[in-house]
Amino acid sequence: MRIMLCVKQVVDVRTPLIVDRRTSAVTAPGTIPILNRSDLCALEVAMGLKGRTPPVKVTALSIGPANVDKVLQYCIARGVDDAWRVWDEGIPVGDPYIVSQIISQAAQLSQCSLLLCGMMSKDSGSAIVPALVAKKLNWPWVNRVISMKLPENIMGITALQRGEKANRREIFCNLPAVMAFYPTLSAHQYISLRRLRSAGNRAIQTYNLKQLGLQSQELNGSQSPVKVVKVRQPKPRTKRSAIASQELSGEELMWQMISGPSSRKDDDNLVRGEPDKLAERILLFLTEKGIFHSTKGPQKESNKSDSKKK
Repeated sequence: MRIMLCVKQVVDVRTPLIVDRRTSAVTAPGTIPILNRSDLCALEVAMGLKGRTPPVKVTALSIGPANVDKVLQYCIARGVDDAWRVWDEGIPVGDPYIVSQIISQAAQLSQCSLLLCGMMSKDSGSAIVPALVAKKLNWPWVNRVISMKLPENIMGITALQRGEKANRREIFCNLPAVMAFYPTLSAHQYISLRRLRSAGNRAIQTYNLKQLGLQSQELNGSQSPVKVVKVRQPKPRTKRSAIASQELSGEELMWQMISGPSSRKDDDNLVRGEPDKLAERILLFLTEKGIFHSTKGPQKESNKSDSKKK
C-alpha cells in the first residue's frame, strides 16, 4: 500500500506579519518558514500507520521552489520513504485550483491508494484543496480527521472525525480516499540533529509540469472561480474609556471608576453608605435568607435564670 502525504511550507503566524499592498502577499521577514501544523498531524498519523503496517510506503509531496526542500528533509528524517517536489517557473502556488490539479496528477503518477493532507494551511486558509483533489480523482474524502486505522484486509480505512461541538464520529471509508486532518496534535516525535543532517544528504526527486503530464499554458489559462481581491491587516480594537459626567458628585465619580460605567440603574442589593449601616443591611439580608440566626435573645434569658438560681 502506498500513501502520498501532502505537506506545505508556511510562514510562522505567531510572529509579526507584513502585508504587501501591491501583491497582497503576507511575509514575516527574519523568520524561518515552518511546516504547516495540520500537515504535521497528517505526517505523524502516516508514520503511525507505517509502523503498525510494514507493507505501507509513504511519499511526501510538496509544491514550490528549492527552499521547500527543508520541509521535505524533515519528512525524510521523520521516516518517509520518498520525497517529491514539483516546481515550474510561473506556478501560482496561491491558487488552490491549480494546486489541486498538480496534486491529483502526482497522486495518479505515484499510484497511491490513500492521500493524506491538512484540512487547511495557515497562510491561505482556503480549506478547499482536499475537496478539489478528491473531486478530480473521483475519490471519497473525509474532512476534520483526528486519527485513523487500517483493518487487516486493507480494503478500507476507519477514521475518527471531529464533529460539531468537539464531538467524535467514527467513519469507515473505502479506498482509495483522501483524508484531511484537523490540527489537534499537541506534541510530535523529536527528531535528532543527526537524523536531520543525514536527511539533508538524501536526494529529493523533482518534477516539472511536463513530467507530470501537465502543460503550464493549460494551468495558467484556466480561470479559477475564486480570486483573492485584497489582503489587509486586522483593524486595531479601540479601548472604551469612561466619560465622567459633570453632574455626578465626587463619591459617584469614584464609584464609577471602580465599578465601571453602566447604563443600567443600580441593583437593589447593591448598597453604599457608612460601614455601620452597611453591616446592618448585610445582617438583615442574611437573616431574611435564613443563613444567619441571632443568638442575643436566648443568651440574655439564660443569664437572668442563672442569676435567680444564685
